[in-house]
Amino acid sequence: DEKNNKKRLIILRAKKSFYKPQKELKSGTLVFENDSFLVKTGDGLLELLEVKPEGKKPMSGEAFWRGHQLILTFTF
Repeated sequence: DEKNNKKRLIILRAKKSFYKPQKELKSGTLVFENDSFLVKTGDGLLELLEVKPEGKKPMSGEAFWRGHQLILTFTF
């Protein structure tokens, strides 16, 4: 959606994370901890191993986070 500058992020590979955050997170919250790009789900945290931003090539979750951490605004 160019009008709102929102783009899709396709998750290509992910795995369950056993990281325990120090504070309660809402579902859909994105976190970068211990070199892992994580998203909070209803069942805990999911580590995003490989993602594909809309219109871009696939990349590691860590590479995506490092390039976008200041502009991330996602709604799940």
